[in-house]
Amino acid sequence: MHMISALLFGAPDAHGSRRRADLVQDLLWAHSDPEDAVQHIRVRPHPVGLEAVLLLGGRADGAATAVVALLGRSAAPLSRQGYTALPPGAPVQPPVPSGPGD
Repeated sequence: MHMISALLFGAPDAHGSRRRADLVQDLLWAHSDPEDAVQHIRVRPHPVGLEAVLLLGGRADGAATAVVALLGRSAAPLSRQGYTALPPGAPVQPPVPSGPGD
């Protein structure tokens, strides 16, 4: 079993972050495929938005690929919830918001 973490950047919601984490967790499950070999998903509040921790079966080299594929399939629904996924292993830097005139 392999554990992989991915950050989901978004505006933290101080009053509903646990509810939003539960919603995003369900969203990730809904977009997972059997070949992803996802065994467990846990989403929790994080200072930059949410953190998704996934446990996957199968080969180690396929686990990160499966998570990247899952995040890709989930990109549009995550965006509708106000989140952008940071792939596993990427440097942790929140996206810079664009301002007027950019």
